[in-house]
Amino acid sequence: MTPFRTSLLAIAAIMAVSASACASATSFQVWNVSTGTWSANGTVHLAGPISVTAVSGFSCNADFTMTVVNGSASITNVVLSGASICPAVVTYLPWPATAAAAPYIGPNPPFTGAPTLSPTLWNVTLSAVRLSVPPPFSLNCPNSTPSGGPIVAVLDAATQSGPPVLNRLVFKQSLGPCLVQTRTNTAPNALVANLPIRVVP
Repeated sequence: MTPFRTSLLAIAAIMAVSASACASATSFQVWNVSTGTWSANGTVHLAGPISVTAVSGFSCNADFTMTVVNGSASITNVVLSGASICPAVVTYLPWPATAAAAPYIGPNPPFTGAPTLSPTLWNVTLSAVRLSVPPPFSLNCPNSTPSGGPIVAVLDAATQSGPPVLNRLVFKQSLGPCLVQTRTNTAPNALVANLPIRVVP
């Protein structure tokens, strides 16, 4: 085989792998109420009860702002309220959000106390999550380094026909000394989207 033909075959193989990678990538879309269509750009609020536990714990009401730009999503703002310590928790943002290439096939509910979710379900990973919890806890979750850690969540489906059914996001994740999760003893036991959002494989 000539060097030229070998090079062509190598280039073709690289292109095939790249095409396969692109084909398996996922993106996010937000329901645009004004146009009645899905859009690759938009903003969704995911709100609900969460808890942070180390030696002891505290509960907050969370509002995660997910911003979608050209199909790529990230958590760009986090508002915590409830217990007096909640607004003092520092969140280092953004947290990029990526969805798995194939639907989630694990248990449903994903963990004890989570709600039973509506298929199709997707694993959504929030990356570079880092929290600084002030005294009396004085914790860095997972640590004080800028890289942070992942939260692997499960997102369910949304519908636009009939009564609106909005997505729910649940997670239970250890971040260093902290266990951060959607609360299991307070309805709706999940973060609920204010607008439908979907994962496009």
